[in-house]
Parts: sequence; structure tokens; C-alpha cells
Amino acid sequence: MGLFDRQRKAGKGRRISVFRADYPVDHKIFVESLLLWNGTEYEWDGNRIVAHFPAKLGISFEQTDSFMRISAMKSL
Repeated sequence: MGLFDRQRKAGKGRRISVFRADYPVDHKIFVESLLLWNGTEYEWDGNRIVAHFPAKLGISFEQTDSFMRISAMKSL
């Protein structure tokens, strides 16, 4: 049963929040894809993305066993 099936069975007016990390996600690919989709300019600086929002945002990554994950986010 998927997330939307569980929400539908909960009934009208009720929400079920479900977050499960069943699938490893490479945060580096996820963040870069989101920025591209959103049309936000960004640049790479080593293992950090600097996103050019009205206030610049630095997102640092660290290597895990099989993928990159976010280690810090900071307004620059």
C-alpha cells in the first residue's frame, strides 16, 4: 500500500504524514535537480553548491557509503 492509498483510507479531513527512508537518495543529485527544475542559478565549489536565491545559500555534502548526503545548509 503506497503513501497516497494510506491517506485516502484515513478519510476525508484527516491527513497521515508518512516519511520513510526505504530508498537511499543521493542528496547531491536531488538538490541539483531541484535547482535546475526551479530555474535557480547555482555553482559548485568543491563539495558545496552555492544557490543564487535573493540570499545566497550554501549546501555542503558529505560522502556516505554509497551516496552523497547534505551535511550543512547555510545562508551566505
